[in-house]
Amino acid sequence: MPRGPRATVDTRRSDEPSALRKQIALVVSSWAYPPKGGVEVLQPGYELPDAIQSDLSTQGILEDVEGFFLPSQEKVYLLVDNVRCSVDRPLRVLFHEVYGHRGLRALLGPTARAKTLYRLQRANPKLAQEALAWYASHGESDIKHRIRKGATESDARREVTLMAIEEALADRAAQLPKVSPALRRRAIRQWRLRMSGNDALADRMEEIWEAETFMLLAEARSITVAGLRRKTRAGPGRRPSLRNEAALPHLRTGATAPSH
Repeated sequence: MPRGPRATVDTRRSDEPSALRKQIALVVSSWAYPPKGGVEVLQPGYELPDAIQSDLSTQGILEDVEGFFLPSQEKVYLLVDNVRCSVDRPLRVLFHEVYGHRGLRALLGPTARAKTLYRLQRANPKLAQEALAWYASHGESDIKHRIRKGATESDARREVTLMAIEEALADRAAQLPKVSPALRRRAIRQWRLRMSGNDALADRMEEIWEAETFMLLAEARSITVAGLRRKTRAGPGRRPSLRNEAALPHLRTGATAPSH
């Protein structure tokens, strides 16, 4: 997650690593299904493993990135020297990485991820604008970095476009309000419309209510908070089931590139 704007008042005193580690530990201990690799709070960027530090340095973001989720290790890193915006900023970065990136990838899996993100981008103009803003700030540099690492330009552009949408969703996941019964009913109604082939009306409802977006984020968050697991095939045209105790293989086999 890139660094937010600096605060005019110095709040780094409350972000001391020792105090922050205790705060983070309390949050993690309350989760039913925390990241298996844990959450590591580091002060300077050079405390990172050499390979990760080198990768971030190559991208020119070592001094800016606040935190990231590494799917291959199912681990979250928080870099507190880069979190200087407000007292509660470290927790928001943590929730962005865990409720957002980790939760969405676990819920959707690699197959449904692209279809779902593209559908929400099409149906939700507010989300699309948020994704566009992230792309404008980070997209081209991320594309160049992926190409340098061996990706084709078309593959790099496709993945960065998806990452922009995922970043916008992860920002929302960090501050997700409770889903009201009315919003849940609207999401179910939209799901039924999609099942009957009426995507146009469902898209129009999503533009107004954003019900599917908020329900997706609530379910992604529940994976960590309540230990609810995806049954089989959450994704476009399907109503997700989060009631069984099936494994989450996508957390073990995800891409190795960190999600910021």
